[in-house]
Amino acid sequence: LWHLVRAIPMKDSTGAVVKWFGSCTNIDDQMRHQQVLEEKLKQHTAALMDSNIRLQSEMHERSLAQQELNQQNERMVRELTERSKRATNLAKIAELLHGCGDVKDACAVVAGMAPTIFPELCGALLLFSSSREILEVAATWADLDTKGFGPQDCWALRTGRLHVVAAGDQTAECSHVISGPHSYCCLPLLAHGEAIGILHFKT
Repeated sequence: LWHLVRAIPMKDSTGAVVKWFGSCTNIDDQMRHQQVLEEKLKQHTAALMDSNIRLQSEMHERSLAQQELNQQNERMVRELTERSKRATNLAKIAELLHGCGDVKDACAVVAGMAPTIFPELCGALLLFSSSREILEVAATWADLDTKGFGPQDCWALRTGRLHVVAAGDQTAECSHVISGPHSYCCLPLLAHGEAIGILHFKT
């Protein structure tokens, strides 16, 4: 049991203690009540701290989710902007090609417009020579180093279809392309059902 004890000494003229007066009070109920209150305070404090930690965690997760959403929106806006720009440039090159008077003009248009339509690629336009025994470089962009070659050196001309080769794939490589850590594709150009050359793109 809890007790509160108080005592006061009674002294004589010499200062010697001659007797004591004191009291002893039972404070057990108050102390146990205080202990209960302190325990409840600890529990409430712990619960409050847990709630605060969960709230901070949720706020952090929401912040990360919001950042990811913002990044996705930014990427989407960039992609849509690039697509719109590419569509505009495609329409422009089609208009310019329609107005070309000869092959030289068409090659100049392709060489000038291709980098704006395919900014991530380098490429070349190759056309058959008059003898149709070799394809000659008519235009290049983004510093693609390529040379003329025979029609059998390109799978796109062999098959008459778009030929795509992923980096490292040696299954059906075109002989006119030097093997390396790059992807590329060749697109045959047709006029009146006859191949007149190819467009070659490289990453």
